[in-house]
Amino acid sequence: CGSSAWVQNLAGYQNFLVGWYSREAQDEVIAAGRPVFSGLVMGPPVFAGIVDGGVRLSGRWLYVSGIDQCSWLQLSAKDPRVTEGKPRVLTCLLPREQAIIDDDWHCMGLKGTGSKTAILDDVFVPAHRVMCFRETEKHGIPGAAVNEGAMYGGIPNSTMFGMIVAAPAVGLAESALAAWRERLVSRTNARMPSAQSEWPSAQALLGRARIRLDMAQSAMKRAAAGMAADIEGGVAIPPKRQVFYRMEMVEIIRICTEIVYELFCDSGTGASMEGNVLQRAFRDIHVLRSHFVLTPEFAEINAGRVQLDLGTTGPFV
Repeated sequence: CGSSAWVQNLAGYQNFLVGWYSREAQDEVIAAGRPVFSGLVMGPPVFAGIVDGGVRLSGRWLYVSGIDQCSWLQLSAKDPRVTEGKPRVLTCLLPREQAIIDDDWHCMGLKGTGSKTAILDDVFVPAHRVMCFRETEKHGIPGAAVNEGAMYGGIPNSTMFGMIVAAPAVGLAESALAAWRERLVSRTNARMPSAQSEWPSAQALLGRARIRLDMAQSAMKRAAAGMAADIEGGVAIPPKRQVFYRMEMVEIIRICTEIVYELFCDSGTGASMEGNVLQRAFRDIHVLRSHFVLTPEFAEINAGRVQLDLGTTGPFV
């Protein structure tokens, strides 16, 4: 299930980020006595209101996956005091009940993620629950005083998030391939000369899809293991390596999307019916593919630039 994989991946990652906040903030989360399930949205065009002791937030935060189940939210807003250079983004941790949920997630795919809009109306967030992740990565994580280990020593969040987004694509392609193989054996009708499993074209598609998916899985595991080794070894991951990690994730999603597309197109009209695994995988992976954080153009340009010693450009470096 693409939606389950999406929410599970995001929840694990976003819960981990709660551990980046100060001891005071973490104590408040624990004292609330609820299971921790944090929803996070970065990059909306909302500005924080800077006030004594914290910030005030008003606006709409789209695509908060799993918001109906969340106990806490991490919602970002721009710091209005920065007028030059890159915008300073403040990520604010607050109880989910302080937000109004707009039930507007009526999407083609990943329907089960419940990625609805959070609405805040002049909500105060104290300073100890406000953090700039970019600055924290460079200068030290407050939560490291509470949580020991390499993961709290500073990691490239944007690069890790790329892996979080890409991983469900591999599972979607695997489920589509299993469903298509089963359909090959059973699919017959009066106009077909034989079961589709006997067609050389179908056999070739199955062989090619399996090998391409194995390659995507291997690349995913290798990249994740490489990043884990870097982090656990206390190695600062240079921009060039981060760029190549991101490029790998873009290609993994591209390969998996192509696999699902080809299998779906070769499955006949029956695969388009509601409840069919293939049509759901088709819809889910195309919505996943549209996520801005893995826009191919940014990754491809930077992967070329670093090989030409031109440096990186654009977002998500």
